[in-house]
Amino acid sequence: MCVAAEGLGYSPLEVALAWVRDAPSVTSVILGARTGAQLRGALSSEEVTLPDVVRTALDEVSGVS
Repeated sequence: MCVAAEGLGYSPLEVALAWVRDAPSVTSVILGARTGAQLRGALSSEEVTLPDVVRTALDEVSGVS
């Protein structure tokens, strides 16, 4: 996740949330933010679009089929 985030210029949180947001088997995400900055980071993931090659790589390393 961190390598993908660094390569795309996003935070690991943004990439992780974008990845699960678009996963067909995920129907909801429970998110907890302790600070306003954490909440803003989480909400900014809505603007992230992951390239297919990154999504496929994340699926493979996570064991998602």
